[in-house]
Amino acid sequence: MNINPEFRAGGTGAWVTNFQLAGTVHSAEMGVAISDADYNAVLNQPPDRAALGQATAQLVQAQVALNNLLNGPTDTDLKQAQIALQRAQLSVEQAKQAVAKAELLAPFDGVVAKNNLVVGEIPPSTTSAFLFIDDASYYVDLSIDESDISDVKAGQPADLSIDALGARP
Repeated sequence: MNINPEFRAGGTGAWVTNFQLAGTVHSAEMGVAISDADYNAVLNQPPDRAALGQATAQLVQAQVALNNLLNGPTDTDLKQAQIALQRAQLSVEQAKQAVAKAELLAPFDGVVAKNNLVVGEIPPSTTSAFLFIDDASYYVDLSIDESDISDVKAGQPADLSIDALGARP
């Protein structure tokens, strides 16, 4: 059997144009037919441009990342990182100030005697939010008998007892 296929000889790049075959080759012909069908099926498929574009973009990103690692940061990269750091520091400072504004601080140590705030309601505008008592000292308005007033001096320690509370020191 004499056929004239056109294919390249393995690895040489030379074209083989005359090929001598002896005997019957049925399975090889079948393999060629299947290969031709596969080739034609691939040829008739539309090109997958989206996949090609995505793969190309990934390749470019990987190359840029590799170059950045190999070359180190540029002056622009460093400046951008410094600006981002300053913005983050300002955000932290603003958050601290917002927290400080949300805190209610009494001008003295003491006890909360009354809370005028109610959750979910607007704070009162005509009264204070809290009533504080300075428990370090008390002001007491007393009636002292005229005969005892001469014994009372400013700054003198005193014991106070209230009949309604019982005998407490």
